[in-house]
Amino acid sequence: MDISEAMRIFEIDSITEENVEKARKKYHKMMIKCHPDLADGSAGLAALLNEAMDLITETSKKPREPQPQASQARGAQRKGKPKVIINIDTLFKILCGKKVTLTNEKNPKDSITLSSDTLSDYNVQILVRVDLDVDGKKYSYEDKYSLSEDNTYEIRCFYDIREYGESSHVKVDVYSRHFEYDLNSGPVLVKINYENKFTLRVVLERQKAVEAR
Repeated sequence: MDISEAMRIFEIDSITEENVEKARKKYHKMMIKCHPDLADGSAGLAALLNEAMDLITETSKKPREPQPQASQARGAQRKGKPKVIINIDTLFKILCGKKVTLTNEKNPKDSITLSSDTLSDYNVQILVRVDLDVDGKKYSYEDKYSLSEDNTYEIRCFYDIREYGESSHVKVDVYSRHFEYDLNSGPVLVKINYENKFTLRVVLERQKAVEAR
């Protein structure tokens, strides 16, 4: 695990005193739900949280690097740029060198063409949708992410272990990608590498989920 992954787990964008405290509070809140001593706890998830929190704590004790300030500057630059939302498959096409035209149905004149050369001209939001079929019961998860410099995105999906017992058969659909797993205990990481253009991490966690409508 690297520091960027640890920061994503606790939803912070830089290592500051305030953000470390925010991460620590989130860590305690998550550990209450997944502690291995609980009936529906997860030793794997607890270990993942411990590793992430230790890494953030260690990094916070090191001399400050200019990276957080650079991150804030990039965020300020994005505020003045036009916002566009694309899904993960569209991002893959663009990074493979294809041009993608986004059509404004209300005003076709406002349509734009995105390419790898023009992505930086926009405040790009990446839409990630994951559909789960857990023993025949369906769940859907969706989230948006800012364009990442390390080309890694992560979405966490929860389902209720109490409804399925100790093992489940899960089908995972991420747009055009399909996977199947037999799950027993602990979180499962589905790591999807889009031909080294970027990586999507889908974390399946056996906790309470919201059924898709």
